[in-house]
Amino acid sequence: VWAGREACDDGNRDNNDGCLNSCVGARCGDGVIRAGVESCDDGNQVDNDACRSDCTAARCGDGIMAVGIEACDDGNQNQTDACLNDCTAARCGDTHLRAGIEACDDGNRVQTDACLNTCAVAACGDGHVRAGVEACDDGNQAQTDACTNACVVARCGDGLVHAGVEACDDANQVNNDTCANDCTATSVHNTVAFVGANTAGGCSYDDAHAFRWDNLGNMSWIACAIEASKRGASMTPGQSSVELGWYGHRKGANAMTGVWASYRQAPITNPIACVVGRDGRSNTRAGTLNSSIDYDGHRWRYQRYGMRHFDECFLLAANAGANIITPYTIGETGDNYWVHSPVMCNGYAWITSNGTSFLPEAFGVGARSTRHSCMVGYIDY
Repeated sequence: VWAGREACDDGNRDNNDGCLNSCVGARCGDGVIRAGVESCDDGNQVDNDACRSDCTAARCGDGIMAVGIEACDDGNQNQTDACLNDCTAARCGDTHLRAGIEACDDGNRVQTDACLNTCAVAACGDGHVRAGVEACDDGNQAQTDACTNACVVARCGDGLVHAGVEACDDANQVNNDTCANDCTATSVHNTVAFVGANTAGGCSYDDAHAFRWDNLGNMSWIACAIEASKRGASMTPGQSSVELGWYGHRKGANAMTGVWASYRQAPITNPIACVVGRDGRSNTRAGTLNSSIDYDGHRWRYQRYGMRHFDECFLLAANAGANIITPYTIGETGDNYWVHSPVMCNGYAWITSNGTSFLPEAFGVGARSTRHSCMVGYIDY
């Protein structure tokens, strides 16, 4: 060793031992791989190439991403995070379920199994028909097309009206109601004879109080409206027949049930007396009405007759085999319309307060009412 000039001098030409041929001591970073000590030495301080700055070879899992070799390197053995154990970035379809990101990952490109190619769990409404589970899946929320929201093929009897295919669908096997078993609409209007076993009393103008009526028993409002239509009759409860019963006025989920001077209503699904009657002055129930509308699963025929005395409105309803109704009955709006009178001795009422109340008026014996809007209608099917 030449003092002051050489750090070492081993007298050989081996550059891979502890003393380089330049007589300096071997070290990591000198660009020479020291046998048995270093696995690599690229002579730089770059830590993300093939040889780390501590002269160990870069490897997957060392926590340092080797540029051009690894897509990532998080230094762990967790297969459910963003970097897999082979130092590739996690992706949908790699068969590893990424926590918090993927709901599933089956590693295939099949769109009809339990896991979609987006790594979301297959579900009804995703637009992909799951083999062996769904009959159809159109990916929409329409209940009136060929595939229902339950991912079953629409059919007659499922309770959903298939647009352009079915006229109705009541989901029952009753063939003589408003919807036949083949999902064709059947008019129920004037299909049952009106009996009228009872005659109402009162003291109204032109003896309009003397209508004939029957109590058909307790039922829902819709059922009562259908039974009234079958008989070409009005819903006619009140003090002149049965005090508590369904009237023709309905607003949404509730309908009028009486009584004189105090508006009452009940949920339309409640079982309440269905009293139907016809004006004794009428000798027909076949008059035609000029308008129709589909509301709450039924086709209504109706007509507005403008401002009329109550006795006129009652007779117009009877001649058309219809109910005295209001716009609210068919899903529309409008106050100041007659309802059947809770008291037929010169006591009359009309709807107010956005369909939630009425105003009553009373006159002397035989006096005629004032005029209010008259609307009549019946369920066709």
